[in-house]
Amino acid sequence: MTETPFAPAPVTTEFTAEQRREIIIEAALDYMCAKGWYDVDEDGDDPEVIAEIERLYTPDLQPTPNTGSILADTGFTLALLWESERYAEFQRSLPTWWCDCGAAYKREPWSARHEVIYTVSPDGLFDELVASTQGKRGIATIPRDDYAMNNGGCPTCGRAFKATIARQTDPQTSLIL
Repeated sequence: MTETPFAPAPVTTEFTAEQRREIIIEAALDYMCAKGWYDVDEDGDDPEVIAEIERLYTPDLQPTPNTGSILADTGFTLALLWESERYAEFQRSLPTWWCDCGAAYKREPWSARHEVIYTVSPDGLFDELVASTQGKRGIATIPRDDYAMNNGGCPTCGRAFKATIARQTDPQTSLIL
């Protein structure tokens, strides 16, 4: 029996560090596209987004269980880190609203008829959830209706948020609240 000179290459699941990095970054971009957070245009990937993802990537990034594939799940983790940074930027971009007593809040608009009010952390992010204009599943620790929004008010001074916001926005409207 003679040996064949062309033996098939051994199958391996080991990747070099660079291959692993590329697979994880690609998995992150795929997940971001699927969620609608990122859109590849005709010209290809956005170099700024790629640079941000590469900046967030570290070899010791831990997978978030999602698909069962360690590399894809690590890409999922990377995508969530990217999204978390975008959400922090959004929070910082919202104007700080001040109660008449001087307490600082941020108002996050959920829709034309619903907003949520948070205290502000020192770095400009949402801190404690203090009020909501309407009920939302999962938010059980805050007032849920217009009555609570109107009468619950600022934790610092007790003034009603609805009346304070109306007075600051339109002094004439506040006469009826």
